[in-house]
Amino acid sequence: NQSDALVRGFNSWKHACSTNQGFLKHQYSKSHIQAHVNFEECISRKNSASSILQVIDRSRTEIMKQNRQKLAKIVSALHLCCRQMIAIRGHLESESSANRGNFIELLNWASGTDPIASSILNDSAKNSTY
Repeated sequence: NQSDALVRGFNSWKHACSTNQGFLKHQYSKSHIQAHVNFEECISRKNSASSILQVIDRSRTEIMKQNRQKLAKIVSALHLCCRQMIAIRGHLESESSANRGNFIELLNWASGTDPIASSILNDSAKNSTY
């Protein structure tokens, strides 16, 4: 707004306290009200418990928790294969193979009842292959 005192400047100091020209007129202007709302919102965000860093940290903590749960399932499946002295990998591990290897088949079997095991196979990054 070009009529704003910040753009034009204020040079009539003798009328600064008058009701229809000075600070009181500015106090009720749209630009001042919007600036005040923005300031109050900034202060409330600054003082709130959910700053951007805390939201990101909470998200990071949740991802770490999920990754640890997935890693525990993977290690458990590998531990079972090692304890039973069975091969981890199969000869053919393609999607169309009937027997993809003990480790993959064990994760497939567990994914029927365990949502964490299911997420290992379905939600993992495409560059990770099991």
